Amino acid sequence: MSIINNSFIFLSLVTCIIIVTVDLSFASPVRRSTPKFPVGTSFQNRAWCPDYGSGCNDASVDGRDAVIVDLFYTSESEIRSLGNNRIVICYLSAGTVEPNRPDADDFPDHCLGKGMSGWNEKWLDVRCQDDFKHVIRARVDLAVSKGCHAIEFDNVDCWENDCVSGKSKFDSELEQEQLRYNKYLGEMAKSKGLAAGLKNDVHHLAQLEPYFEFAINEQCQEANKEWCQKYTSPFINKNKAVLATEYKGSSACSIGNDLNFYQ
Repeated sequence: MSIINNSFIFLSLVTCIIIVTVDLSFASPVRRSTPKFPVGTSFQNRAWCPDYGSGCNDASVDGRDAVIVDLFYTSESEIRSLGNNRIVICYLSAGTVEPNRPDADDFPDHCLGKGMSGWNEKWLDVRCQDDFKHVIRARVDLAVSKGCHAIEFDNVDCWENDCVSGKSKFDSELEQEQLRYNKYLGEMAKSKGLAAGLKNDVHHLAQLEPYFEFAINEQCQEANKEWCQKYTSPFINKNKAVLATEYKGSSACSIGNDLNFYQ
């Protein structure tokens, strides 16, 4: 995962903007108005760098409506400075344990799933969510205290992956638990005045749209054009932006021309 602006490519990652793009334990008074992400919202991604910011922090945010930063590795002063005239989206993984995070040891061992392919992370077993929600809730509280306006919830598609022992991809039990968890994330963020961004989980867009203010997709143009088209009815037609990222250079965004993507 890495970052660019429209003219700079870091590790061959291209950022595009699509303009076509119960647990009540979290309940608390809304702290502020939840930001809106209308179709056409422009953004810069400073979060997805190998060193969590190295090489990304110079990416220009001039003229951008929003910027994505890493929750842990971006200082409060920088977040508040960036937020003076744009929306700051703070990135966090809600579905894996990253060993370099300061709260990594707070996740119960019995909730850890398999290792994530290609990354030094372990999936969280969504069937165990009630035992680790407090860790994610604390991260969202940190986002509020640092001045974030929105959250990018990453890795919320365990059920589509080989994530836990004894369960295959697209297991029905995992699917229902994933839906319950993802709805919780959206509701919990909104209860704290933050906009929630749904990362991937393309199969549940219609069910989850009411809980999220915007969506983020990786590689739908490269992997499956139909995945891109699935965002039209639940998000785009309701004037909710979809932020899209591809990993194989600007040519990977060519499908977006047919779908009226903002490149």
